[in-house]
Amino acid sequence: MKQRDCDFQSLSAAELWDLYTELGSKLTAKLEAEATLLQQRLDELQRRVSAVPARCSGKSKHAAVPKFRNPHPPFQTWSGRGTQPRWVKDALARGGTMDNLRIKAFVLPPNEEAHPA
Repeated sequence: MKQRDCDFQSLSAAELWDLYTELGSKLTAKLEAEATLLQQRLDELQRRVSAVPARCSGKSKHAAVPKFRNPHPPFQTWSGRGTQPRWVKDALARGGTMDNLRIKAFVLPPNEEAHPA
């Protein structure tokens, strides 16, 4: 990018305004050209993605419902699937139990079975 020697202090208000409008129109034209190019790239990527057949095992996957919550901070949750998060391991190492971390909506009454017949 070239730096032009321009003494803006010596220009009149009208000359500065003309310079401002010229720069604005050139910048708008460049941004529109770049947006058009990016849209063309996006369209090409979408064509490529739609051309690739989806890998479907026939079984739809869904997000697991969280069953455990970190008391501090409570926004950290875990479904009980996969590797235990660090906050679960830390809570267990401090002598806590999984029942202490369980979200209350998932606690079964003591006399009910998990899978009634």
